Amino acid sequence: MLQYHIIFVCQYRKKILVSRQISDDIKQFSYEICQRHSVIIRYMETDKDHIHYMIETEPTMSISKIVNLMKSHTTYHIWKKISPIFTKTILERTYFLDGRVFCLQCRQCFRRDVEKIYRKSRLRRRQWMLKAYKYRIYPNSEQRIQIAKTFGCCRFVYNQTLAYRKEIYESEKRSVSRTDCNNYCNRELKAQHEWLKEVDKFALTNAIYNMDAAYQKFFQGTRRLSEV
Repeated sequence: MLQYHIIFVCQYRKKILVSRQISDDIKQFSYEICQRHSVIIRYMETDKDHIHYMIETEPTMSISKIVNLMKSHTTYHIWKKISPIFTKTILERTYFLDGRVFCLQCRQCFRRDVEKIYRKSRLRRRQWMLKAYKYRIYPNSEQRIQIAKTFGCCRFVYNQTLAYRKEIYESEKRSVSRTDCNNYCNRELKAQHEWLKEVDKFALTNAIYNMDAAYQKFFQGTRRLSEV
């Protein structure tokens, strides 16, 4: 199981979560959607303009999928619940694009935001917005050991295949491909070192591909070739 710390921030840092009703509803809707997809919420707490989640899920579950599910589910149900009550003051709903669950805007704030966007669009026809997610994992003791093994095996395979490639070039004056290096790893290195079979084979293949890319760039004169 992997643990993630997710922070959803209200768009424009609007203090929407000061309402106890909205805050409790978000927690309830978050629990519902997470239970439906086998995601465990360990901790959850709201502040004036953001909400913290500490969730636990299987490694096969994509974190981007979890974020999108929570965004869409909470937005839809919060808006559906409070829109009949606040029809005079609430104009529209948008998603939390910067941290991400929902954002409700009043008429005055929305009108001011539209005017600001319009003025900017007159100066610049096309605008681009860059978005990014930041993740941090909290592995347990077994996962830490496995991660350390994977890093060590990747480093070993990188250096061994690089030495094999240099040796072939110096002795036979020919270059070998990354496929040959991958076959050398599977047939010889794994036969000599059984512990290489304890880690994911794709991690070792990626290490060989990274070595091949560095090898090619060395002969192109764009990089210095060295061991890791």
